[in-house]
Amino acid sequence: MNIHETFIKTLELAIYAGQLILDVYKSHRTDITLKADDSPLTRADMLSHHFLVEELSKLGYPVISEEGDPETWKQRHQWKRYWLVDPLDGTREFVKRNGEFTVNIALMENGNPIWGAIYAPVLKTMYAGIVGVGAWVWEQIHSDVTMDALMPNKGKHLPLFLNRSGLTVVASKSHLSESTRAFINRLNKIDNNPLFVQAGSSLKFCKIAAGEADIYPRMDSIMEWDIAAGHAIVLASGGYMAKWPEKTAPEYNSSEMRSPQFIAIAPGRDVNYFLEKLSE
Repeated sequence: MNIHETFIKTLELAIYAGQLILDVYKSHRTDITLKADDSPLTRADMLSHHFLVEELSKLGYPVISEEGDPETWKQRHQWKRYWLVDPLDGTREFVKRNGEFTVNIALMENGNPIWGAIYAPVLKTMYAGIVGVGAWVWEQIHSDVTMDALMPNKGKHLPLFLNRSGLTVVASKSHLSESTRAFINRLNKIDNNPLFVQAGSSLKFCKIAAGEADIYPRMDSIMEWDIAAGHAIVLASGGYMAKWPEKTAPEYNSSEMRSPQFIAIAPGRDVNYFLEKLSE
């Protein structure tokens, strides 16, 4: 299987995992437990996890999944390529039944995401991107989709919107911290009346890549599997993402698999102007 076929296969697997999640979602039998950090874990998380780990492993690279038991840092820091997976991103949104949860798959190389796929099963929408090549969105995608329908030329090229007037800020629905609120208040330096929207899971990255929102700030740490696929898609669309306030690229495969605060900026926006204003 060549690299192009592997990319399409990744999208297929995200969709199949999404169907497993949907089956649980529709059954109303979520079997919720709490993890050590008090975050929810459902039967859907584990079904998606086991499926993706098994199937992605067949594609030739090791897998790190949120619900798995990652290899020790001593082992995995030697990996040149590996899959970084959140089998159900937005479990709180899943439990709330608002439909804003996703399956996230990223292929990592030398500590950087080189492509990412984000599938929202309730929305039947797939976002994906290959860094340096492009990013796309496919709508009305079901579990019976063919590989041909997932070819890049069958999707809409991202961004969908460029040079919109005004400023739109997107942030988390379930994890909006006071530090992030304080950062959002600083955006008045760029726009006196920015529009503020909230979205669940990695859909915030998708809004940035599509140009539906201009900036996504996250001013508290987050796990690497939460951001890798979205990071890839934002970069592939022509957008920008960096640690804040360092303004350097997010790093991956850390000992604790935790990433610091960051900002993501939509393609078409003047990144230097944003960074200058926000640094004042």
